[in-house]
Amino acid sequence: MPEHADVLVVGAGPTGLAVAAELALAGVGAVVLDALPERSGQSKALALQPRSAELLDARGWLDPLRPHVHALLPRGHFAGLPLDYSVLETPFPHQIGVEQARIEEVLERRIAEAGSPVRWAHACTAVRQSADGVAATVETPTGATEITADYLVAADGAHSAVRRALGVPFPGRAARMRLAVADITLARKPSGLADEWAPPEFGGGGFGYLLPLGDGVYRVLFGGEEQQALDRTVPVTAAEVQRALEAVHGDDVAVAAVRWGSRFSDASRQVERYRHGRVLLAGDAAHIHLPAGGQGLNLGLQDAFNLGWKLAAAVRGYGSESLLDTYHDERHPVAARVLVNTRAQGVLTVPDT
Repeated sequence: MPEHADVLVVGAGPTGLAVAAELALAGVGAVVLDALPERSGQSKALALQPRSAELLDARGWLDPLRPHVHALLPRGHFAGLPLDYSVLETPFPHQIGVEQARIEEVLERRIAEAGSPVRWAHACTAVRQSADGVAATVETPTGATEITADYLVAADGAHSAVRRALGVPFPGRAARMRLAVADITLARKPSGLADEWAPPEFGGGGFGYLLPLGDGVYRVLFGGEEQQALDRTVPVTAAEVQRALEAVHGDDVAVAAVRWGSRFSDASRQVERYRHGRVLLAGDAAHIHLPAGGQGLNLGLQDAFNLGWKLAAAVRGYGSESLLDTYHDERHPVAARVLVNTRAQGVLTVPDT
């Protein structure tokens, strides 16, 4: 007999982990899979917005993050234009500068304590569903197996295998510009450059934004003419980062090494429906956009907090199907607004020529 779970969560990023943690609070079991062999340790996103902080705090999951907070930023930005957070009615009138990797650690520890450790190197390769449940084919280190579940949450990122397996379209706009991000170490830098956290400033034909992450590591975000011609699969090299930083900050900056790098674009896409029978899409599996203003991580977390308790109610039998439908009704318009917001930021940051 195949293994059965109340909920199968595909993807152990912040969205999938938050869904599983929410389910655990309600006493609902989840099996969490990820195709990666282990957590990468890459810093990735760097900001919690006020609403995400409120939700994490309500569950006791914010306090474990406090030792890892780099900064509390009293303002955000819209394409570099300052946004004052002090006017917000919230206990957290600031962005919390903390690495996504730390958030994932806290959430992963929470679900492990609840008896649902992440199963790494488990790739979902096929999905079929009926009126009563879902069955997923999973490639594991010991071979293929099948896991059945009452519901499946696809939180497996922008290139979602579950979304593709179901044949769910991902309509939207193709990339207009390409950028790169990396965690680096520096051999030298001028005093006053990236000594503390500050919102980015944009202008000219390119930019090289630096943030200190501690222990001699810096986050760099950059984009210029060179990046537009490079495919997203091309590795980010120290020489490329050096050229980008010199163009903005001069030759007083010297890159020592690239610890991790990635390429991204301002492509924006969103599935038309977040629910497909007993499969629910969340996070980047449901929507992608330019990561401007620190919104992507938070959008996925808030998908998870909206979905988790409703899914638990459905599994437990005290929530109707119409309640589960409200996940799409409430979250789809939010992401749609973010897509418009970030497209506008992209045009303002790098205008069409």
